[in-house]
Amino acid sequence: MKINQNLLIPSLRTKKSLIAIELLIFIIINLAWVIIEIPRSIIPFFLFCWASLRLRAMSWQKLGLRMPNHLIRTILFGICLGSLIQIIGLTLIRPLLDRYFGITSIDPRDFSLLTVSVPLFVLVLLGQWLLAGLGEEAVFRGYLLNRITDLVGGGTLGLLTSIVVSSTLFSFFHGLIGMPFFVLTFIIGVIYSLVYILTGRNLWFTIIAHGTANTIGFGLAFLR
Repeated sequence: MKINQNLLIPSLRTKKSLIAIELLIFIIINLAWVIIEIPRSIIPFFLFCWASLRLRAMSWQKLGLRMPNHLIRTILFGICLGSLIQIIGLTLIRPLLDRYFGITSIDPRDFSLLTVSVPLFVLVLLGQWLLAGLGEEAVFRGYLLNRITDLVGGGTLGLLTSIVVSSTLFSFFHGLIGMPFFVLTFIIGVIYSLVYILTGRNLWFTIIAHGTANTIGFGLAFLR
């Protein structure tokens, strides 16, 4: 018996049981990395999301990885947002979190590689733009937020749920370094999610903002 793929693929896009299984796998892998404390990479998640999209005959372009209508404005907006996030995070949010949750600093050895040489620092920056800027935004905002919305609905409550859950998993992905860092990454995840939704679900706004924020952070670590 021949299966009509034109009927099968649309059903896969909206089949909530399949979406729930995919999200459960995503959550298990994410939490396992935190518990086992092994080096994390966005690549397995990206490949998992890519396979899920292939199953539904969907593309990353549909989730927001498409050329923005106003490229220069998008770049400037992303740079300004990423810079603002770093400034507010360093001068306001992080000190408040440290005050109320206790001081928890990131181990300087985590950034020791950045200070070896300028060429290596540039290579690390290029890698973070590809893996953190592009990869994490495609996975957590482009894929995960939309899959959760497909599961719980696209109303106000559904969107809030999608933002909170995806931002929580975004925080877990970065590891349990301490409560201040966890809350800070959660807040950043919420900001990126809101920007993604309010800009018509175009990923380039958050990709550029994410890459800019990390570049500033790595730059400060390099100059220490």
